[in-house]
Amino acid sequence: MSEQLKPTLDYLSPSLHSSRRLRLLFTRRALLSILAVILILAIIGPFRYGYFSVCSVCGRVQGTSRRELPLICLAYWISHSEEDTLISKTVTSAGLVTAHQHDWVFGHGGGNGRFGSGPGISMRRAADSPDMVRLIQTIAQYEGKAAAQRLIHKLLDYRTTREVQEQIMFLDLPPQGLSTLRDYRQWRDRQAQEGNDLKGLLADDPAQGPSH
Repeated sequence: MSEQLKPTLDYLSPSLHSSRRLRLLFTRRALLSILAVILILAIIGPFRYGYFSVCSVCGRVQGTSRRELPLICLAYWISHSEEDTLISKTVTSAGLVTAHQHDWVFGHGGGNGRFGSGPGISMRRAADSPDMVRLIQTIAQYEGKAAAQRLIHKLLDYRTTREVQEQIMFLDLPPQGLSTLRDYRQWRDRQAQEGNDLKGLLADDPAQGPSH
């Protein structure tokens, strides 16, 4: 290399190094700024996905909240809460369910740019229905615990709940209930005459086996 060019290159070298350092510094600062913005948005922004699920055994509802990074499904914080429904209170207080591990069935959720629905929606409708609770109480009183448990099983099974709810709506059970066994039997006989299949509602489903 020409000796005349060497001083020029030596002079330019510090300038090149300085430029590279500046580019690296700006790149790091840009990345840190982006991460800081994402973190702030994740904390104060509406980037949450929430959904509820229903237990197929007792009808209790679980709410789940997921704090997620913006526009992606990566959760950095998940919390759960539980609440009773009309059915879960009834079956627990009446001893119609025993201690169990909850079997959560997805119902509905939304947030952070997405939403979803599942069979738990119909199950929750049954779990919060005074009509369903009144029938469970009536059956437990006059037909016994096992019959009431079979009815609960069908009401909280996502495969059968909609059909069973529709059948129950035709039973025309008095809002005040039935105060005597005689009243119950007359009401039951009337359902049979009108073609309402109360007996079928209380029977085991052969495809699913006996309820527990």
